[in-house]
Amino acid sequence: MTVWEQILDRPRQWRGRHWFFQLHLWAGVLTALYLVVASVTGSLLMLHDLLEPPVPHADVARGELPVGPDEALRALRAALPGFRAASVVVPERPGGPYGGFLLNRGQWAFAEVHPVTGEISRVITRRNSGWRFLEDLHNNLLSGRTGRVVNGIGGLSVTLLCVTGIVIWWRGRGLWGRGLRIDWSAPWPRRWWDLHGATGIWLLPLTLLITITGVYHTWPLWFRTPIAAVLPVSPPEPQQHLADAAGRPPARIETLLAAARAAVPHKRVHTLQLPAGSTQPVRALMLGEGERIQAFADVVFLHPATGEVVRIDRYAGRPVGDRAIRWLGILHGGRFAGALSGVLWFIVGFAMAVLAASGVVVWWNRTIRKRLWRLAPPWPFAPRTRCGSPPRRT
Repeated sequence: MTVWEQILDRPRQWRGRHWFFQLHLWAGVLTALYLVVASVTGSLLMLHDLLEPPVPHADVARGELPVGPDEALRALRAALPGFRAASVVVPERPGGPYGGFLLNRGQWAFAEVHPVTGEISRVITRRNSGWRFLEDLHNNLLSGRTGRVVNGIGGLSVTLLCVTGIVIWWRGRGLWGRGLRIDWSAPWPRRWWDLHGATGIWLLPLTLLITITGVYHTWPLWFRTPIAAVLPVSPPEPQQHLADAAGRPPARIETLLAAARAAVPHKRVHTLQLPAGSTQPVRALMLGEGERIQAFADVVFLHPATGEVVRIDRYAGRPVGDRAIRWLGILHGGRFAGALSGVLWFIVGFAMAVLAASGVVVWWNRTIRKRLWRLAPPWPFAPRTRCGSPPRRT
């Protein structure tokens, strides 16, 4: 029997399976806690849109002028001195609140301005928002770039577990169907083994999808290079400098909004991204009716001093490779199909936590539990077998 036939028909007799098992075992032990944290926090974040209380809509009375975007920006800066306004979030309909992201030495805050009174209606930071805390825990493990790198290493480890898990799960061409179900009549150690194997094989496609796209968020260039080798990809955008904007006062937000709406009239301005330098263009993200995913936005680049349109980057005109790269980030977030994909990602996240927990139980039962029994002192009144040794304890 050749090695290939042995793998296909009698995998338990293949010597290489032992090494795959050991690699899977210890990679799983080291990764289990990380997988539970990442999967549970990811599932909980899927509930954000459902459980986060919406900001109440303020009805603007007839003859009452709503707060303009420039007044809202001044209110944001006054409420958080020392912070730089990085973006202005434009309300989707009149009467909605303007919002803004503000940065200060690695710290961030999101604030909203009441559309009538001009007062700050709420300020969200990582410290006062459970959702933002979960988001930072999921994305960066509360450790900035270091946590993001650990996240990437964890994603690679889970990918390794998927590959080695397939080898261990495979029972042979005539028995593979048994690995898809759980034998509830078997002893409890066997049930845990079946639970781990069946859960892992059913989750395998989505687990690989979520973990690989998660690695993309840590090292995006790892994915851009191979995609560019097979699909057309636009060259990286050089940082644009507008020399004539140096030393000039910034344009009003109303001017920037009007220019962006005129450039792409069939879409609405979702966000104005304000540059850190005075010579860099302002970016206006334009979304269509009902669109929520910013990766699909058209981008209008505006002169920071005059508000003139510098150029327009339309999503529909991007090369196929660029769209594939953007989909890597979209797929990980799980909101590409609205509530349907959100519910599916929520279930898969908790199922991945069950997968990690069941793996720890299997490891404990097969390794630690047996070692503890061997190290335990003998029973003082244990009956003796014919060989004079205590009976096997189960």
